[in-house]
Amino acid sequence: MPTIQEITAALQNLRTEELLRIEQVIHNLYRTRDVHIIYDDDYGIWTEKDQNFAAAFSFKQLDEKEVHYAKDRLTKTGDYVNRTTLY
Repeated sequence: MPTIQEITAALQNLRTEELLRIEQVIHNLYRTRDVHIIYDDDYGIWTEKDQNFAAAFSFKQLDEKEVHYAKDRLTKTGDYVNRTTLY
């Protein structure tokens, strides 16, 4: 069985049409396995793992903006803010 490095090296030598076929094969493997697929179309799949990662990333960005806004407001207005929530 080839290693991931060997497969990656072999992929470098394939034509675009062959790469597209490999991509279709991989998508079909995901479809036949017990992978929780949320979205599936001609361009590929979106799994539950993809969704969880995207949601976690988005929430992290929102949390950072809230902390920045609260710190900014505290320094500008002198309002009391619970400092334990300002990471």
